[in-house]
Amino acid sequence: MAGRERHTGRWLVIDTATRHLHSFRPKLVHTPRVVERLREAGREGGFGADYAAEVSATLERYARQYRAETAPYSPHPDRCLCHACLAGEPGAGAG
Repeated sequence: MAGRERHTGRWLVIDTATRHLHSFRPKLVHTPRVVERLREAGREGGFGADYAAEVSATLERYARQYRAETAPYSPHPDRCLCHACLAGEPGAGAG
């Protein structure tokens, strides 16, 4: 996963369990270091928007399923942008 560090805003790449993540949102990135990492991984052209949206939805579904099985009453983070919270589904983000 590539993303921005919370306090410094610098880019980083980490491996983390999907269950710890909320709100998968693919974004178009032009940052030279990210483009370089994609090139190193053999994905010079990046990923298509449809593919990225499909992967994001799949990861969100897996994470939601895992959280429901292991910690059904665990709260979502503040200002959670997962589908359940945005859609106002019952129990979404409840602690």
